[in-house]
Amino acid sequence: MMRYRACLHIAASLALCAAAATAFAADTRSDASGDDRAPYTTERDVHLFTIQKDGSIEEHDDSVLRANTTSGVDDIAQRYVWFNKDIEQVQLLAAETIDTDGATHAVGPEAIRDIQEPRSAGAPSFQDGVLRTVIFPGVEPGSRVHLTFRKTRAKPLQAG
Repeated sequence: MMRYRACLHIAASLALCAAAATAFAADTRSDASGDDRAPYTTERDVHLFTIQKDGSIEEHDDSVLRANTTSGVDDIAQRYVWFNKDIEQVQLLAAETIDTDGATHAVGPEAIRDIQEPRSAGAPSFQDGVLRTVIFPGVEPGSRVHLTFRKTRAKPLQAG
């Protein structure tokens, strides 16, 4: 009898977890407007790391996100690249909005800013984290944002 109750309890817990997972999945697929599509779609997200024996690293990232809904526009119109300003450099190779007709609109220098990462401000135990903020122009549902950057670290974070 005890095994039977334990099995019933486990089965009920699994059913509850499955129901919660289904509700969560339904929530993440729609936005406040009741649209069944995800707010945005990741079409490409490639990260290539080259690590040298001396500890130096080069990271090359290339991503394309498409806004499916108006809330998706809010999600992708501003992107961040995190780096440690003491040991890393970031070079933006491409930052552009691609509209629904395929025309590209480059991000201008006025739309790129470096801001101190909030959790590292004034805390001596944190790295000197910086968020390079990229604000994409003219993003609307159906638009894509394309961001490609190279991050280089000339010396290892920790010796050895």
